[in-house]
Amino acid sequence: MVKQTLEREIKLQAPPGFSLPNFPGTPIGPRRFTSTYQDTEDFRLASAGITLRRRVEHRKGLWQLKIPRDNARLELEERGGPLRPPASLARLLVAPLMGEPLKVVAKLRTLRTGTAVMDGDRRVAEVVFDSVQVLQGPTIVNRFSELEVELLDGTEDDLRQLASALKALGAFTGDERPKLYQALDIAVQPEVPRKPVSELAQIQGMIRDQFRQILRHDPGTRLGDDPEDLHQHRVGIRKLRSLLGSARMLEPEWSANLRAELEWIADLMNPVRDLDVMIPYLRADMGLLEPDEAALMERFIETLISEREAARRVMLEGLENERYLGLLRNLESATVSLVVRPAEDDLQSGAARQFRKMRKAVKVLPSPPEDEDLHRVRRLAKKSRYTADLVKAGGGRKVAQFLADIKQVQEVLGDFQDSVVAEERIRAFLPEAKSTEEAFVLGRMVELQAAKKRRVGIEFPPAWRRVEKSGKLVWY
Repeated sequence: MVKQTLEREIKLQAPPGFSLPNFPGTPIGPRRFTSTYQDTEDFRLASAGITLRRRVEHRKGLWQLKIPRDNARLELEERGGPLRPPASLARLLVAPLMGEPLKVVAKLRTLRTGTAVMDGDRRVAEVVFDSVQVLQGPTIVNRFSELEVELLDGTEDDLRQLASALKALGAFTGDERPKLYQALDIAVQPEVPRKPVSELAQIQGMIRDQFRQILRHDPGTRLGDDPEDLHQHRVGIRKLRSLLGSARMLEPEWSANLRAELEWIADLMNPVRDLDVMIPYLRADMGLLEPDEAALMERFIETLISEREAARRVMLEGLENERYLGLLRNLESATVSLVVRPAEDDLQSGAARQFRKMRKAVKVLPSPPEDEDLHRVRRLAKKSRYTADLVKAGGGRKVAQFLADIKQVQEVLGDFQDSVVAEERIRAFLPEAKSTEEAFVLGRMVELQAAKKRRVGIEFPPAWRRVEKSGKLVWY
């Protein structure tokens, strides 16, 4: 059985002679355990923000895999022998490893003491002091210590209050990296160049960022417990496609081949993501119905859930395909070396060109616009935002304002598109209604979507005027 824990913590340093305060709760420890970390020779897991280790305590071995999850980390635990991680964890690491073998990269021995902080019956957090020894064989080659405040059933406010109490007693913010990173002196984030770089280096850096995002969220996509992982995985793919299509200095055939492969894997993800959005969207609308009416909608929702499960199986087959791993290897190569040609224009010109396309499409919108017309504007807005994002580093406040304004337009048109797709799906299901009552409720849901679609006539014009104004200041 795999145990899952969302780990949200704050790391602090303690001055000499520091003692943990007497927080209300239960004392912890002392606990002694040894953690053996595995990664590839070139630290592929660490570069993606992933940690894999086997912890031994009281002669019992427990594998722990930590993957990024917003501002926290999801910890997966399963018992297993020392030679290799359990299959349930190993399958999540296919993309970050890309076929490279795992090896032991560090061994740490930890003495932990502390308190499980309680608020009545509520387990707020664990406040612990770790004394860590870095081992090389039987030899201790380094030592460090740290304070950790890890939430249990507490809130972010609890976390901040406990950290503030420790700081008031002399603790301070120090090295906030995970223990493995401290032991091996690995950077959590790649260093951002302080000096201006060439456009080619900028493009390469952006490819590296999005490639890293794909690797960070691939394990969560495979795990499937949080739709946000798939969303961020797909965003990385979309931004890469946009970048490769906008950078005119890239050799066209080379760029087109990469974009085609990115489109292939995105097409496998799209049905799952669309249903991840639609199911909670419709459930929220069902809250506007009477309870007996909402109950009649459940058969339709169950159909969508079954459809999502089938689409997810197809997506996972694609992620296991050697074709996907080949795409990742090609992207990894692109982070080091790009195939280029003499540039026709720069990224700034490409972003301006994309804005003009969107502006022209809005100008020719019929009144009232058709669903497909607004969908086209939405796609162009997305491309315009992505291309503008490529030049934001050197664009200053004007580009930042444009990005904020166009994001608002995207949200308005995204809500509109959600209503369009939901209405289409409900109408397609209407012939399968098993009773007059069920057909009536489906009809009511169609009316709700139509009402939402009409709101675009109120919300879109002022949002667009802001985009047009800020866009002209940047691109004209």
